[in-house]
Parts: sequence; C-alpha cells; structure tokens
Amino acid sequence: LGVGKVLVQLGSASATANGADAKDNTVSLGYDHPLSKLTDVYAVFVNHKVSNLASGHTLATGLRVRF
Repeated sequence: LGVGKVLVQLGSASATANGADAKDNTVSLGYDHPLSKLTDVYAVFVNHKVSNLASGHTLATGLRVRF
C-alpha cells in the first residue's frame, strides 16, 4: 500500500446494569498516508455494535499537521 500505514482496531466490552447484560463490539479499519514529514491525511471506517441495538457506522477523514 505504498508509504502509508493500514490501521486496524478491535474492541469489546461488557457490562451489567439493572439486571440486563450489554455487550459492545467495535471494529475500525483505516489508512494513514504521509504527504510530507509533518503532514499526513487519514481515513478511518468504524463499525460499532451494542447488543439489542442496530449497528452504527462512522467514517472519519482528516488532515494532520505537526508543528
């Protein structure tokens, strides 16, 4: 994939509140591409699922400048 970096994240959590169990699962997949030593662009897709609820999707993009 060139000079960029592939980013992957998996997460899981569970809790019990008021006698009900809830489970939370998150999967993220992204790509970070350097434009120069101090600047890069990135995009990340996130799938978030909480038990007994519909799953949600997020797409984040950005430009990072270090100084």
